[in-house]
Amino acid sequence: MNKRNILLTLLAIFILGIGIGYYLYTKPSENKSTGTPDFEKDINQWVTELNADTAAAKTFSTFVGKSVKLTAEVGDVLGDSSVTLQLKSGVEGFMVNANFHASMNSAVSGVVAGDMVTVQCVCDGLVVPMSADDLFAEKKIDLSRCDLLKHEKHQSDVSRSVEHENSDSIK
Repeated sequence: MNKRNILLTLLAIFILGIGIGYYLYTKPSENKSTGTPDFEKDINQWVTELNADTAAAKTFSTFVGKSVKLTAEVGDVLGDSSVTLQLKSGVEGFMVNANFHASMNSAVSGVVAGDMVTVQCVCDGLVVPMSADDLFAEKKIDLSRCDLLKHEKHQSDVSRSVEHENSDSIK
């Protein structure tokens, strides 16, 4: 009888462990896009300050793991299974990468270079070249678990086309 109770207890613990493991495996990833962000930053001002600060890596630690809300122009769209938007920072050689989970592909699929987006993401870190060999390497801010809050399509100005510039004088 004692052996049977031990086996039943072990079986119950095993089944409970499988149940908890399954729950954690299927639980959707946490998105920091709900609620108020920890920081709301102007991307151009933020990157300019970080680029000018020689100890930026130390002061940047206050942002790591926190949610940041940014509005910026999309420079490029990268990725196949998950999407990364490279946001224009206003500083040459300084990139801001907003990484979206693969489940967000349908929401981000319409975004193209030149569009204005407002995203809320978790800040992962700042990559700054440390050696003289990396002098021409790009600095970048990595953001993850992003959510697309607002998307404004780029409107091209076709009224100022080069081909039609002098069309009034031809009449």
